[in-house]
Formats: sequence, structure tokens, C-alpha cells
Amino acid sequence: MNKQEYFKKYVELCSSNIKENKRVLALLKSLGIYENYIFDNFSIGFSNGNLPELIGDNQELIDFFTEAGIIKDNVNDSFVFIVNRNC
Repeated sequence: MNKQEYFKKYVELCSSNIKENKRVLALLKSLGIYENYIFDNFSIGFSNGNLPELIGDNQELIDFFTEAGIIKDNVNDSFVFIVNRNC
């Protein structure tokens, strides 16, 4: 897998995470982000902090996500992000 594929999988994982987190969805709604148009045209994701757990001891993935700033000292902070799919 190349770096772009790693990022694509990570975005897909975070996009599925957001659908399972009612607290984050409520926050987005309070910010005016709730219309289907937004979800259809942007990849909105939520990192729930479990990436190090998912990749385990795979040093290649640990190194990649650490270099990308997603993992710091094997700890993945929680955050919400929006990616324009059309770019």
C-alpha cells in the first residue's frame, strides 16, 4: 500500500466513526453542519483515538502515521476533520 492509500483508508475509518458518535454529530449540528448536501460532498470524519490499537505493532504504519502527525508517541488524539472530496 502507498501513502495515499493509507490516508484514504484512514479517512474512510474516520468517516464511519463519525456516524457512530452521537456527541460529535450533535456538536456538528450545533455548528450548522447537518444537511445531507454537506455529508454527500465532503468527507467528514472523527478520529476516536483508537488508531494505535488498530494498527498494533505494524512498525511501517506506526512510522507513517507518526511522520504524518496523526500519531504522537503512539497516542492518537481525538479530532473532527472535513475533507473536500472534489479537490
